[in-house]
This record gives sequence, structure tokens and C-alpha cells, in this order.
Amino acid sequence: MEAQIYADDVGTITVSGPIVRFDLMIQSATENDAQGKPKLVVQQRVIMPIDAFLRAAQKMQGSVQDMVKKGVIQRAPKDAVANPAKK
Repeated sequence: MEAQIYADDVGTITVSGPIVRFDLMIQSATENDAQGKPKLVVQQRVIMPIDAFLRAAQKMQGSVQDMVKKGVIQRAPKDAVANPAKK
């Protein structure tokens, strides 16, 4: 197995011609935001052709659907997503 990469989030996604670039973000060990929480900083950038990016996105969506079916995660009601301030 090759080296593993951990990411807390995905940052900026840019498309330039047939190439997609997206940043993998991690919580900084030294930088904090205005609320004192660890700031997200770029760890690495992934660069891939659009078709590979679309296949990866499709596989991830399939994994999300599997997790919903297994009860690992629950989808938020559509109204909660559209109006997050409503309770």
C-alpha cells in the first residue's frame, strides 16, 4: 500500500480546460480562526482529468447512498438544507 493522506475537508475546486484541481484541507496545528478553532489549511492538491473526477464523484455518491441504506448516516430533510436557520 502506498502512503495514505488524511483530509478534514475539500477546499477550492477549479477547472482549467480538461483538468480539475482540488485542495485537500486539514486543521492547522498552529493557526486558529477568529473563534479560536483550528484553521483549515491546504495539505495537498489533487490534479486529475475531468472524466476521472466525474467517475470519482460518482463513486463517492454511491458510497453516500450505501451509507444511507445501512443507516450509517441520515439525509437531512430538504427543507432543513434549503432553510438551515429554520427549526
